[in-house]
This record gives sequence, C-alpha cells and structure tokens, in this order.
Amino acid sequence: MKTLFNVAAFVLIAVTFLGFLNYIVQKKRSYVPVILFCLILVSPLIPTGLPFKKYVRLNEIFLIATMLLYYAAIVVKNKEIGLRKIEILLLLIGCSLLFSILHGYLFLDVIPTPLDFNQVFNIFMFCFYLRFGLFFDHHDIDTRVMGKIFFPAILLYNFISISLLFPWGIENIMPYYLPEHMTTRFQEFYTSNLYLPRSMGIVGSANSSAILTAIIVLLIIAWMIYTPRTDKKHYLLISILLYSSLLNLFLTFSRNALLSFVLGTAYLVITTKSTYKKNVSRIVLLSFIFIFLISIGLLYTVEFGGISYENR
Repeated sequence: MKTLFNVAAFVLIAVTFLGFLNYIVQKKRSYVPVILFCLILVSPLIPTGLPFKKYVRLNEIFLIATMLLYYAAIVVKNKEIGLRKIEILLLLIGCSLLFSILHGYLFLDVIPTPLDFNQVFNIFMFCFYLRFGLFFDHHDIDTRVMGKIFFPAILLYNFISISLLFPWGIENIMPYYLPEHMTTRFQEFYTSNLYLPRSMGIVGSANSSAILTAIIVLLIIAWMIYTPRTDKKHYLLISILLYSSLLNLFLTFSRNALLSFVLGTAYLVITTKSTYKKNVSRIVLLSFIFIFLISIGLLYTVEFGGISYENR
C-alpha cells in the first residue's frame, strides 16, 4: 500500500511538473533562461548512480525536460529545428570527441574513463543552454515577476556560499553541494587548521564561484540602474542583495573575479545613457565604499590567510 502511494505521488508530481513546464515552454519561454539561471544558483547535488555522471543538479533536470518538450513540440508541429552555426559547431565538437574516445578504445587499446563521456555530455548540455538562453526577450518579461524569481535565488546563493566558510555550513550544508571527495578534503583541512582560506562556493572552486558571483553583482547593479524604484522595501531588498553579493565576491579572494567586477562596472558606467548617470554614480560609489570597508576589516584576519576559529 505504501509503495502504491509513493508511485501515485511521484506520478502526480511528474504530471504537474511537466504540465507547468509545457506551459512555460509554449507560452512563457522568455522565463526559461531565468529559471535555469536561478536553479544553477541554488541547486544541490543529486546522486544518479551512473558511472559517467555521478551527480546531477536541478538545472540539468530542468534543461533536459525542457529540451524534450521543446523538440517534441517541433516534431508534432512538423517544424524545422533550425540549428545555428555555433550550435552545429558545438555538436560537431561533441561528436568528434565521442569518435576519438571510441577510436582509442577500438584501435589503440585506450580504456575510456567515465570522465571522458562526462565531457561529451557537458558539450551537448552547453549547446542546449545556449539555445534556451536565447529564448530571453525583455519585451515578454514582467520585471516584477522576474524580480520575485531572481531575488530569493540570489539571496539563498549568497547565504549558502558564505556559510561554507563557517563551521555550521562546512558540516551541514557542504555535503549537499559538493561531491563527497571534495567535502572530505575541505572538512579535513578545517579540522586540521580551524579555518578555510577562502570561500569555495557551491561548485567547490573559488575562482569559478567568484566569476559567477561577479556576474550576479553586475546584474544587480544594472537592475538598480535601469529599473529604479522609490519604495523603501524594494530599495532595502536590492541593497541587501548587492552588499551580500559583494561580500560573497570578496570572500573568494579571487583577483580575476575582482578584475572582472571592476571592468564590468566600468563598462556600465561608460555605456549608460545620460538619463541614468546619477543612478550609476551613486550605486558604484556605495559599492566601492563597501568593498573598501570590507578590505579594512579583513586586514585583521591572519593577513588574508583565512577566517580562523582557533580562539572561539
């Protein structure tokens, strides 16, 4: 009886999810890249049991389901897929890599590893990310709805990333977001040294997480510039998102990401229309003041060697 109930619940959830997804794909496709981006920020690792893909994230599940519904609709309506040149190039790279793996196995006695096929899988996935990312059309997007999707995801992303520097996050959150071998390595380092030298983020790489965070900071600044709101609640929320993202960015100690942030901010300042210049100056000034204050505070933490808990 319990098994039957579980199956029925799974079917109900699956049908509801596919129905919602089909509506998004057919009627609101501009929201597909928005949802994908938010899922990238907050999705934990989900074990698959597959040798070539041990873990999957919610954004990958969403992408595959979207892909199946999208191409099924094309087949049903007898339309052409219409691959772009860049998509054809990516697919050819994936096929050539797969051919190289098989050729090495059949003729050179090179035993392929699951990681080899994971690279092929990632190339095909990137091709689909590109296609669905181009669904975005700001004319079909309600900025208030997009804000309600973006803001909680960014806030949760910052909370998760920053918490991975602290004992509670290392013990309770890290195992859900990083593979087992990485979690074990970081936890052993913390046990031995009582600190982690920098924030590794949800991907286990400080530089990769920092680049993603720099993109988020620039998105928030652009949002504040081009969609100014006068109500205090909105301003408070967007300020919390901006400063928590800047803190998250700085705690990675990634020079490349900080340089990307500076160059991206300079681009926004230069290209912004004159009617928005006042907003740009105020936001950028406050951002750099915040970074300066954080820098002063961190000067007192083991000469940027990490946040230690030895004297707690």
